[in-house]
Amino acid sequence: VLFSEDQQVLCMLDNTLTMSEDLIDLSNFGIVNAALATTSSQPEKIWILDQLNSRLLLLDLAGKMQFQEVRNLKGVLNLSEITCMIESNAHLFLISSNRFYEFDIYGTLLSELTYAKDLQSTGNCLPSGDRFYWILNDELIVQEGIYKQLNELQKLS
Repeated sequence: VLFSEDQQVLCMLDNTLTMSEDLIDLSNFGIVNAALATTSSQPEKIWILDQLNSRLLLLDLAGKMQFQEVRNLKGVLNLSEITCMIESNAHLFLISSNRFYEFDIYGTLLSELTYAKDLQSTGNCLPSGDRFYWILNDELIVQEGIYKQLNELQKLS
């Protein structure tokens, strides 16, 4: 999936990088200020972050108009900006300059975690197994033990 923030559209590509269908205009879903988009492990669904309106949405692209929505995301997370969003192992991670926010596949906040290094811009992140990777200023940054740390925090609460 490719996302254009300027045009507010999604483009679906197949494994040969050929456009597999027409562009998906987010305004058809009532979204005009999406800042981030990422695929979901659920078939035909995609996560959209509407940062301006402080909403997180899980859209159903199959046309069934079933979706989940988290409103007042800034109030729930007590932060101003999400810099990266990615789903891994059926968990959605929203990432700010120094925190992970873990959600389940329904958009329920499960936990939050401060990570090893304060990153002013996280641009791109890549989950792999129990680690997250970033490249920032020609430096590879690795956060290990994400799920272990999150599980330990959940046991303490």
